[in-house]
Amino acid sequence: MPFEFDVHAMIWSEDAPALENALRREFHYRRVNLVNERKEFFHVEIDEVAEVVRKLHGEIEITKLAEAKEYRQSVAKRQERQVAKSAGLPLTPPPSQVEPMPAFASA
Repeated sequence: MPFEFDVHAMIWSEDAPALENALRREFHYRRVNLVNERKEFFHVEIDEVAEVVRKLHGEIEITKLAEAKEYRQSVAKRQERQVAKSAGLPLTPPPSQVEPMPAFASA
């Protein structure tokens, strides 16, 4: 995962393994990794998951705006870079090319 994990929905269930297996079956043909089925990522929208869970489980509460702090910060940095590039300004060098900070002398 490139970013910290964000929770988008929590579903209480008396039989969570059964609900999880039902979701896996429902979205099987929409897996991201078609080789390793232990990688359980699917090309689905949160509304699609909610619809299936409601059919199987009843009403649920979904948070559609997760914090996604690192992701949002990365998007903002990309936008800043694009603006700088368009304006012909130099881009900030990668960390490996930044001058090291001087060490503080101890008294």
